Amino acid sequence: MGEKAIDVCCEIESPIFTFHAGFTVDPIELGKRFPRTGVVERKIAIDTFIDSSYKILDYARSFGIKIAMELNVVQKFNLDHGKNKLLLFAEYDETMIFLKNFKKNEIGILLDLGHTSVTSHWLNFDKDEFTEKIKKFVSVIHISNNNGLQDQHKQLTTDCWQVSKLKRFKNKPITLETMNLTIDEIKNNINIANKAIK
Repeated sequence: MGEKAIDVCCEIESPIFTFHAGFTVDPIELGKRFPRTGVVERKIAIDTFIDSSYKILDYARSFGIKIAMELNVVQKFNLDHGKNKLLLFAEYDETMIFLKNFKKNEIGILLDLGHTSVTSHWLNFDKDEFTEKIKKFVSVIHISNNNGLQDQHKQLTTDCWQVSKLKRFKNKPITLETMNLTIDEIKNNINIANKAIK
């Protein structure tokens, strides 16, 4: 699967391929409640994901394409008794476990600021502190707005938390990852992002 996506990157001359962090269970659909059957031990899931990432890295490197992992978003419906047992690499310490398996700059982080806003709420960590700590590993940014409880992909506002963080990543590729907007709303969101990074 990853190899075919990297082939597409070659065709469209994209310099980077990004992929989502893994899970301890096979999800039926992202953004929905995950099944609770077939859950594997977390260490096994992490090891399997790292092995798969090495294969993707080797294939991408052969074409001169960089890769980055998008950190997961943890939402209420995927918590069990307030604990994240299903999604890998949503918090700083576990993300460092992943990165320590690779040489410096071999794999970057795709930081989705919308994910950070939601995950920090449900896992009870400081989103500003997290963003500052992870900053040096970030290769790519996704941005959208939400209510801090769900990953809603809403349009940006000038005073939303996600926009307030953009300037720290002004030299990184930034993808507007909003949904169901008109052309004018998209243009307005691009303007908001551009002003934020100046």
